[in-house]
Amino acid sequence: CSGNGIKVAGGKNFTVDFAGYTYTIDGTTVGSTGTETNGFQLLKDSTITFKNGTLTSDIAKILIQNYANLTLDNMTLDAGSADYALSTNNGSTVIRDTEIIAKNDGFAFDVCSFGDYSGNSVTVTGDSVIVGAIELSSYNDADEALALNSGDFSEAYLVMSDDGNKVDVTKTDDVTIAAPDGYKWEDNKLVAKSYVAAIDDAEYETLADAFAAVQNGETITLLTDCSGNGIKVAGGKNFTVDF
Repeated sequence: CSGNGIKVAGGKNFTVDFAGYTYTIDGTTVGSTGTETNGFQLLKDSTITFKNGTLTSDIAKILIQNYANLTLDNMTLDAGSADYALSTNNGSTVIRDTEIIAKNDGFAFDVCSFGDYSGNSVTVTGDSVIVGAIELSSYNDADEALALNSGDFSEAYLVMSDDGNKVDVTKTDDVTIAAPDGYKWEDNKLVAKSYVAAIDDAEYETLADAFAAVQNGETITLLTDCSGNGIKVAGGKNFTVDF
């Protein structure tokens, strides 16, 4: 079936079983005053489960705007024209055995706290499939976490924006997804790279890495005090190290 967007007040505790069917938001969208662009707006202090169905829209900017404790179980979120298939700003969100499909330049979901919201966590588990960007951002000091426990992320990528380094991001050994620029996976936790040397615009985490990469006529420039292994330089090299 199809119809308007749906706003759920806080303090609700219920499950929607879509029973294999699709709900298309093609009427009036909902949201806070001035931002009525959501297919669903789920307000805080509610606990809601959506299961066994599909949500889509060609008019909503955000398919689900979530401030509640939300579980998506065996769902498909097809963003259609929406910028975000799912936006999480508060509460605990569990994405289980669920496919989230962003439009080509859109976001599958975000992890983003702001205002006076107390915290935000997202867990992806089961046989979930994520297609599109996963945005990490923060506009307050609330605790934020993203746990990628299992699923297919072969067509997903992480985007770090607006103090997104405040989000505690972890994964398991079974999950493969590239770290965003300037970050790396260390013991399955996303951490910022610490660069000690540069060659022009290229930066390196160890001085040995810079020595291995330097070409004739180039200059390695140290960026900070650092330590590490001894370095062996093969013959036939012509370069400068500016300490």
